[in-house]
Amino acid sequence: MEALDNIFTLEPKELLEGLPNFQVKLITEMSESGYDYLTIADNWLNTKPKDTVGFGGQPLPASNNIYRDKIMHELEKFICGDEKYEDERKKLSATAGQPIQFILGGISAAIGSVLGTAGAFILPVIVLLLMTGGKISKNGWCEARKELRAASGN
Repeated sequence: MEALDNIFTLEPKELLEGLPNFQVKLITEMSESGYDYLTIADNWLNTKPKDTVGFGGQPLPASNNIYRDKIMHELEKFICGDEKYEDERKKLSATAGQPIQFILGGISAAIGSVLGTAGAFILPVIVLLLMTGGKISKNGWCEARKELRAASGN
């Protein structure tokens, strides 16, 4: 699918164009402060109101990245051709030439529905995870993800 192949040729700035301005501003500020893309993604996912713990919840450790890993695993399935996302990939490929916002929105909506969360909430995380790949090709990214999973026993 051309849209997914092309997503890996985009510069980080071009991927960020798929996000609302306030999210771009936050991500840019954190990146300029020295945070890497994975740390920014973790911070995005772990940000919550400070005063809700007293209502029975337990705070998660700051290093908790389980949800980010689940999003990454589903992103890998989406990008690398898992059968589960076949219909969504076909819909995206039928809309060739759409702006990056449309493509990223379709990916995040599909993954969000599988994970039981709003696509809009995980959209910045998906953009950040794609930015970690650099200028690698889609096939190279899929192979690298496969090797990482094998090395970690997943």
